[in-house]
Amino acid sequence: MQQGLYALALIGAVPAAAQETTTGEITSEAQTDLAAARDSIPPESAEPPFVDPKTDVFDGDHLIVGLGVGASSEYDGASTLRLMPAMGAMGRISGINFRVRGPSITTDLYRDKPGKHLRFRVGPNLRYGGNRSGSVDDPVVAALGELERGFEAGVSFGASYRRIFHPYDSLAIGGSVRWDISGRHGGAIYGTGISYSTPLSPAQVFGLQLNASFSDNKHANYNYSVTPEGSAASGLPEYRAKGGLRELSVGAFTARDLSGDFRDGGFAVGVGVQYGRLKGSAARTPITSIRGTPNQWMLGGGVAYSF
Repeated sequence: MQQGLYALALIGAVPAAAQETTTGEITSEAQTDLAAARDSIPPESAEPPFVDPKTDVFDGDHLIVGLGVGASSEYDGASTLRLMPAMGAMGRISGINFRVRGPSITTDLYRDKPGKHLRFRVGPNLRYGGNRSGSVDDPVVAALGELERGFEAGVSFGASYRRIFHPYDSLAIGGSVRWDISGRHGGAIYGTGISYSTPLSPAQVFGLQLNASFSDNKHANYNYSVTPEGSAASGLPEYRAKGGLRELSVGAFTARDLSGDFRDGGFAVGVGVQYGRLKGSAARTPITSIRGTPNQWMLGGGVAYSF
């Protein structure tokens, strides 16, 4: 839940633990790309306090790295949060934008022309992780057994447009699909989202996002079904999960550059929060309806460095 300067907030704010869930990469898929974010910061001709620096680290190849801490649900449907370290990086090398968050990497291979209001992105993504693949505090859910971790590969795509309400904001839409390539279930997870980002000053950015994710029958059955064996071990009733809508979420994030302008690089701090509501089989499974909650939270903060 991309390659955006506004996503500086999420490099540190979205915990690495979030990448361990099946939601993972789907959240915030609609983020703007680095060039669009950079161009949306007001130029020298704007009224103070908008000023134009002598240098812009985002003009060519660049890198943003971030570290932080965050909390998210232990697994899909869990009622408890787990505190985890957060880490990530994004940048551009030889005209290719990329983003790394925890055990996932996404690239943007589409090369937009500078100065365009409408921008596109498309590229492959790869993720390693799983749902309920680590220790589980709830002994009943733990009795169901751990699910295997594995690799998922797919593609993400989207478009963004500047100048929605004023010359410096941006609206973006995007989508993503990933397939299991590790032989765990052979299913797929899909996502789509829309986000709005705006600078409050050259040193402060703010954004909102809405996301939806879907799973096919194989993915849902693997993650949310309770088999006869699992029912006997845990005491939970048997349940056969089906694909469809699995979560709706809304999030907000902000980042502040410590030198007073994002474009000169250096350190920035960011915070973010996201609320998700599980739907369909993800909400109806006894793992959620009896032992957990459909209300899922992610929150955190961190520091990033750009050069």
